[in-house]
Amino acid sequence: MKKSEGIFCRLRLHVSRHAKSVSLPDPTLLSVVAVGLLLGWIWTQIEMAASKRDELTLAAAQRESANVATVVAQHTTRTLVELDQIAHLAQARYRELGNRFNADQFVREVGLDRKLVYALIIVDEHGSPVAASDGVRPVSFADREYFKLHREGKLDRAYIARPLFGSVVPRWVLPVTWRIDKSDGTFGGIISIGINPYYFVDLFRRIELGDRGVISLVGTDGIIRARLSEQRTTFGHDIGNAKVMAAVRQNERGAIDHPAVVDGVHRLYSYQKVEQFPLHVIVGRSRDTVMALSMHERAAAYVQGAIATVAIVLVAIVLGYLRLRERRLNRALEVAQSKQRAILDSISDPVWLKDAHGSFVAVNPAFERVFGIGAAEIVGNARNDLFRCEGESKSTDCPCSRGEPCTG
Repeated sequence: MKKSEGIFCRLRLHVSRHAKSVSLPDPTLLSVVAVGLLLGWIWTQIEMAASKRDELTLAAAQRESANVATVVAQHTTRTLVELDQIAHLAQARYRELGNRFNADQFVREVGLDRKLVYALIIVDEHGSPVAASDGVRPVSFADREYFKLHREGKLDRAYIARPLFGSVVPRWVLPVTWRIDKSDGTFGGIISIGINPYYFVDLFRRIELGDRGVISLVGTDGIIRARLSEQRTTFGHDIGNAKVMAAVRQNERGAIDHPAVVDGVHRLYSYQKVEQFPLHVIVGRSRDTVMALSMHERAAAYVQGAIATVAIVLVAIVLGYLRLRERRLNRALEVAQSKQRAILDSISDPVWLKDAHGSFVAVNPAFERVFGIGAAEIVGNARNDLFRCEGESKSTDCPCSRGEPCTG
């Protein structure tokens, strides 16, 4: 039992020695760390909120662009399907009437929209026009790429050719062609309907895409059939090597974010396939335009964060100054108290100090010896709490009151 008590005593002594060597962190350092953590949290929240706002802005812009691409693609499908039906009707009429087929009369009968269609032309197997609507100059089609493709049997459906500034019609034309088969199935020529590409441009102009927005009707071959950007039109440009075309060839619809090949503007693109035809509608919105409001809000948030940062730092500096001043005052007080203690201790006669309420605040060793009471028991107590006065006395050593003898 005594051995255990001895071990316990040694352990307690060891712990107490090490406890004396442990010191608490400097309050100033803790304050700096706390301010740093607070500022870090504030700026983290600002950046997270700004990033979330950017993400939502981009997602909303992509949804809007995707909706526009879908609507334009559906409109283009309806337009081309209608032309496809008219072309098949013209082919049947041509088989029936042969060289007696009147293109002008047919165009009037079917009520072709002259804002959409420039001309309808029937071309024989040799590439020579045999029937054409008004305003068309007869030229050979034998050297045209689409004529060769139809003749070689490489196309089994409508072919939407590259836009050209026509020699047949002196303006930009988007040729759409179909193969004509003879009764024995051999090549009998083509039907060509020359579309006005500005028909699509006029449609695009009714769509608001913001500054540097763009909308294009592009073939899977990468050739632009019609494009509008800031009131500038483009026909026949090849963007086959653009990143957006790589995405278009892989998916019928989707989105991509990258700089344009034509003008280098960084855009958010959404694309949608035109059903039944090798075309895609591509809608692009300038990233800077889309993000303008979000960037303005981000800048405003940064300003607010900067103001909060300055305010917190200033408060921290003021509090630090006040803390430093308090420490200096405490040190000065400790020095003054130390000097006071030294003066009291050097006096051989009993000396005491009282506060305004009559309580002892300090006594010297001579006082303790004379009255037999330690300073720890005296300080903080009043006269009546410590002494009992009897009779009258002229003693100058009595702390009770002048001339009153005391007994403890």
